[in-house]
Amino acid sequence: MWMHNVAAAVMLMPVATGLLQRLPPPSEQSELVNKFSRAVVLTVVYAVPIGGISTLTGTGVNLILVGMWKSLAPGAKPIRYSKGSLFLFE
Repeated sequence: MWMHNVAAAVMLMPVATGLLQRLPPPSEQSELVNKFSRAVVLTVVYAVPIGGISTLTGTGVNLILVGMWKSLAPGAKPIRYSKGSLFLFE
């Protein structure tokens, strides 16, 4: 499945909040539970841009790279989605 990183964040936040709703109510929460809650949300916040950077459709800048590649290196092989993801992930 390929989508923009903002759409991925919107899709994953209900999963994270659903997980957090299974924790004890706020009156019974310990400091450890509060730290875990922050960690779950920050995991989504950090993971989504990393996924966006490593795929061509994740951010607009990557698509600009493909266009510039075609115009600046016309004899070079075009950047395809699978090869582009490998290139961007490194």
